[in-house]
Amino acid sequence: METCANTVDVDSFYHACMFDVCSCTENVKDCLCPILGEYAAQCVAAGVEIHWRTTIPECQLACNGGQEYQVCPNECTRTCSNIANDQGCVQSSVCAEGCACPAGQTLDDYGNCLSISKCPCLFAGNEFLPGITVGRGDQIW
Repeated sequence: METCANTVDVDSFYHACMFDVCSCTENVKDCLCPILGEYAAQCVAAGVEIHWRTTIPECQLACNGGQEYQVCPNECTRTCSNIANDQGCVQSSVCAEGCACPAGQTLDDYGNCLSISKCPCLFAGNEFLPGITVGRGDQIW
């Protein structure tokens, strides 16, 4: 988190973290992770991505279906449905960390990552499997 210390004041977070963790009576994860997450979110908002969850075992996220932890996943390519229904999507400047598929992949309807090229196409309310060519008259889609 040192690279963000020049951008976001670390002292207030340090003192809040010490207070939260020292007064924690139950699961340290519930006391430690939220304050670190808030610091990381402010760093991302300031343009500095930090991969803090990968270095703190108590705060790691379990990702399923081939997904991986990402600081700022691309919501435009999160699912096949996102891609099909919002082709003009612009990645938001506001990030929400979490699990997402690796670059070039997206979630299918079953929660598993697959290549974006394997997503079905939507046209006029109909779903077509990838690689299918549909023609009508002299037009091919």
